[in-house]
Amino acid sequence: MGIDFNWQTEDQITPPVLPGKSSNPLAWLVVAVIAVCLAVAIWFGARYWLEHRDDDLKGELQAVLDLEQQAAQSGDGELFLSLQTDDPAWIAAQLLPRNQSFNQAEREVTRARQSEGEAWANVRWRENGDSWQRIVFFRWDGSKWRRSAGSDTYWGETKRYRYDWGVLILPASDIDWRTPISRFVADNVPANTPHLTLILETDDAPALEYATPGQVGEVRLPSPRFWGLDESGSPGASFWSAMAAHLNPPTTTLRFVVPDAVAFRYQGLAQTFTQTYLPGDYTIEIIPLGSLPADPRAWLPQVDGAKLTLTESLIVGGYVRDLTDMAQGDAQFEQGDFYEQIWQAAWWQDRMWMVPANAELNVIFYSREAFRAAGLPEPQAGWTWDDLTAAANTLSQPLSDGDHFWGIMDTTGDLVWGYGLSWESDCLQGPCLPDLNGERRQAALSWYAANVGQALPDVSSLTDEERELARLRWLMLQQAAMWVSSPVNYEVELSRMPLGVVTFPLSLFQATAGGVDAGITPLHVSGFIISQDSPHPRLMWEWLRYLSYTSADKLRTIPARPSVAAQNIFWCRLPGQLNAALCAALPLARAIRIGEENWLTWQQLQDPTTPVSSRPPWFQRPTY
Repeated sequence: MGIDFNWQTEDQITPPVLPGKSSNPLAWLVVAVIAVCLAVAIWFGARYWLEHRDDDLKGELQAVLDLEQQAAQSGDGELFLSLQTDDPAWIAAQLLPRNQSFNQAEREVTRARQSEGEAWANVRWRENGDSWQRIVFFRWDGSKWRRSAGSDTYWGETKRYRYDWGVLILPASDIDWRTPISRFVADNVPANTPHLTLILETDDAPALEYATPGQVGEVRLPSPRFWGLDESGSPGASFWSAMAAHLNPPTTTLRFVVPDAVAFRYQGLAQTFTQTYLPGDYTIEIIPLGSLPADPRAWLPQVDGAKLTLTESLIVGGYVRDLTDMAQGDAQFEQGDFYEQIWQAAWWQDRMWMVPANAELNVIFYSREAFRAAGLPEPQAGWTWDDLTAAANTLSQPLSDGDHFWGIMDTTGDLVWGYGLSWESDCLQGPCLPDLNGERRQAALSWYAANVGQALPDVSSLTDEERELARLRWLMLQQAAMWVSSPVNYEVELSRMPLGVVTFPLSLFQATAGGVDAGITPLHVSGFIISQDSPHPRLMWEWLRYLSYTSADKLRTIPARPSVAAQNIFWCRLPGQLNAALCAALPLARAIRIGEENWLTWQQLQDPTTPVSSRPPWFQRPTY
């Protein structure tokens, strides 16, 4: 028998028929229309969202600028700082005159963009009847926008271009201006300059010529976008003027102001420096301080620099140049070769504003005869403020002619400062840098109020000249047992009476701990500054560096550099007991810092209700 198998293989299986594609054109048209409409809707929606997001950003940034303008116009430094990033260099740049004008102007944000925690805005304002625009940057701090120095994304790559005159370095965002900038440099650079590097910076730093005229070097300027562009978007006149001034300064005379008593010595130093270091026909003119108005704000814009005691009002007014970058970039300027307590006086808001020159450290002179007659032991190293107060009250007594013999006399104000700095001090090894906080200031004012008119005379209502006359009268009549004085007066006072010298007293903790011979004494530091308006900042810096290694001031002021003190055998030339007092006092001395000149003033001693920490207004350059 046979079986017939009819096998069907897989290859022979007929696949199922799939549904055919629609050939209806209307359906396709509907799908296409829906897709296009959806795309258009998404595009318009995205555009609407972006526009409104940018509008919201513009409003937020505009609010910051409006509040900043309010702070700048009113001189409210605290409010102004609250709107800035914590960048000391950026804060210092806002004190430049051109930035002061910009910050006080009414400004409008015309465009704004945001990217990864930062934002930039195109800002328009009017000045002297003209319309200008510039770039302004912001950073998000987690809760609000703050103005900042620059951007991580805005500028693009750094570009370098070589020309006959040298090299131009600028960000990619500024390359459209490279040709007019190059032509301007070629037309304005001195003919004897062999090579120049011009760098356009991407942060708003002070302009600076690193070149000594006629030599190889650099000129650094902020981008034209920081100076202000005209209505066509081209660099404005202020940028071209600044570049011309730094390429080819308008004058070759550096004007430098010094106290009258040392003008002759500085003239000799200026002559040596000119012959040795200055190029071509550059000279230094020494101007005696006494020939100028009493207020430095009246003459600082007309000079290149000065030797003075720097105050906060000169900095926040925009009269003094920030020296930090020049000092830190100069290997020949030995920052470590300064007494630390004197070096502290050069700084404000974490920036360096002067080169310390010297410091005056007052001591206490006393009449040995007065202590002998009263049966009191003479003051000794390591005495306390309680010892001073008790001795002063014991020695103080009315005289038969209605006058008064004072236990201690102070026409410098240093006693109150010394008490405040030493109050509850636990510093046993210098430098001692206590903060003169409100509690210490109040303690000092209370000590003064408890003893003025009893142990020491009230000279708070007198002028400086009247205080000096009163001091001379009391000393001539020998109507004080102790008095605060400059070491320079030692020989004069010694010629009048048997004289003792002692340091400022110690706190109770210091005296109990032992090992300390002097309390915390206030240091009065003066130094060299560069005017914000000087067209020669680099040459002025070289002059200041040179001066910091010399000593042209009166003999009894302490040179800021130990090397200069050693070179001039300063310590060895001091009389014995004066040497002992100054050597004991200096390690624990504490400089009166920039800004503290407004504390514990004679006005506050006269009227305790006067604010003890009044601060000068910012951005207030008066017109003289």
